[in-house]
Amino acid sequence: MKTFEVDNNGYNQDNKMFEVPSDIRYKDLQETVNKKYNNLPIHISILDEYGENLTVDSDLVLSKAKELAIKASYNSGDKDVLLRLLIRKLPSGKIRIF
Repeated sequence: MKTFEVDNNGYNQDNKMFEVPSDIRYKDLQETVNKKYNNLPIHISILDEYGENLTVDSDLVLSKAKELAIKASYNSGDKDVLLRLLIRKLPSGKIRIF
């Protein structure tokens, strides 16, 4: 899975890549990402097939994100599936609870 860190203005700041099992559940994904970002408040999202930002906040949305990644990989002929996530650090003092 490749993740892109996005600042509060929407600009890419950093790229991180790490592997997770294809059957990962949302709670486990959130824990993995939180470890990478030192448990700072974060918001996880993807760009859907229409280019719209979709918040990843449940197993259902994560499943949709994985389906999109598989479809994109198949269409491009890649053998590896990359789930691209947008990770936004939330401003200090604000806590997002899922």
